[in-house]
Amino acid sequence: MTSSRTHTKKRTMTLSELRVFFVHTFGVVVVSLILVYLYLVNASVISAVGRKQAQDAASDVATHVADLEAQYFSLSESLTLDEAYVLGFVEPKDTLFALRMQGGDTRLTMR
Repeated sequence: MTSSRTHTKKRTMTLSELRVFFVHTFGVVVVSLILVYLYLVNASVISAVGRKQAQDAASDVATHVADLEAQYFSLSESLTLDEAYVLGFVEPKDTLFALRMQGGDTRLTMR
């Protein structure tokens, strides 16, 4: 009877083949680490530039808002009752006020 099992010979790596394998593996790891490092440095630089641009934009908006507030106050101080009548504004006939009752009552009262 012949055996149908196939015997495969285990191949062992020689010392020079092991050295080549480890050098290639080490090279791949080093290149991978360098690429990851470069990506992280690039991401942090882009983040810093974006943050600076956002701060500059916020500063510009704050300056613009301050200018608009100054214009509003100067215009509101120069407006008189006679100018309001000329622009078509009229005195209200009935005035209602909403008041909150004292003592923790949550109802609103119109007076």
